[in-house]
Amino acid sequence: MKRLLGRRRNGPGPTGRAIHRDVYNVGTAIDGLEMNDATQTCVDPEPGTPEVEAQHDVTYIYGECVGSSKLPPLEVQSTPIGEKHAGLYNDGLLGQYPYEKTTIKGVPAASFDAGAALEIYTGTTTITIYGDEAGLVTRAAGRLRPAREPDVPAPGKVLNALSAAADAVPVPDALPEPVIDPF
Repeated sequence: MKRLLGRRRNGPGPTGRAIHRDVYNVGTAIDGLEMNDATQTCVDPEPGTPEVEAQHDVTYIYGECVGSSKLPPLEVQSTPIGEKHAGLYNDGLLGQYPYEKTTIKGVPAASFDAGAALEIYTGTTTITIYGDEAGLVTRAAGRLRPAREPDVPAPGKVLNALSAAADAVPVPDALPEPVIDPF
């Protein structure tokens, strides 16, 4: 699965289209990996192109790229569920991208690439966790919490650290049911 670089963030995207999603992170650090980069991407599709070309996400990066890897050890991304879910991953030529259905915090989820990527479908949001190894992804899923408004970067801005209060946000036992069937 290709890696792409809550509080409810409803409002217009760059072209005035409403964006609905909640934003989640795993706090200031996990397994010694500190959150060191957070960005919000807002890209509407070109007129006449499919809606799936849109990209409206908030991504938190944990840890530094090591060695020849161009990818960080952990990413936690929140995207509107209509833009990203397992039901969209069929290119018609190669077929459905393989995944395993599972349940995380009481809601449907899809595990990709032997657990190195996990999509959790909740409310209006797809929470995607990418990691170096499946165990880290699983631990991150257990630590998901809604992001505080001050810890959500503005579109086009970079946030290099979360506030100390980010760790005080309770980790919910369950997440809201998704508004669509993600499969």
